[in-house]
Amino acid sequence: MKGIYILDTLLDWDIRIIGITDERYMEGRFFEKIERAILGGVKVIEIREKGLTGADFFEKAEETMKICREKGVKLIVNDRVDIALAIGADGVHLGKNDLPVWVVRSIFDGVIGWTARNLEDAVMGEEAGADYIGAGSVFISETKQAEVIGIEGLKRIKEAVDIPVVAVGGINHENLGIVMEAGVDGIAVSQALFSGDPYENAVHLLRIMEGYVSN
Repeated sequence: MKGIYILDTLLDWDIRIIGITDERYMEGRFFEKIERAILGGVKVIEIREKGLTGADFFEKAEETMKICREKGVKLIVNDRVDIALAIGADGVHLGKNDLPVWVVRSIFDGVIGWTARNLEDAVMGEEAGADYIGAGSVFISETKQAEVIGIEGLKRIKEAVDIPVVAVGGINHENLGIVMEAGVDGIAVSQALFSGDPYENAVHLLRIMEGYVSN
């Protein structure tokens, strides 16, 4: 099954790969690695900085936003709607512990992603007005500590909602094929993209995806 990666709410969003930042894989070259990922073909960056203060997160997000604007790439902020608003980000990604989607929709004019750890979460997110679902963890993941839903769980979520589904959690070059066969619209990755050379990783991942994802 082929997926589509154009978000209905905002045209021209290529969500084949959403690169999620994680300091463990950035090796002190945070902005350089983001630029390398973009050079390799990544069109959406999600900045996820759980351990930073608001001030430090803002500073890092602001610089990331500059890079994304210069490169024509979209930026999503994980959890922090205030920072997304402050820097003019293109999107936010929310979970159950964050502000409700309807509240964010009333103050934020951008794409809203929603984390679904099971089928019920996914349906809830769509009904609340999310633009896409981040479904997972598909596999055991060092980055995303969550219950594993597996390929079958991913398929059930994809079949249950009408908005785009992005697979997340433990996805790498070896298992990407079976993930795409579930019909997802894209993947969100940290280690598989930013560990090592993000340029080479992005090129490799996109090459694998070519047979599954189309305009």
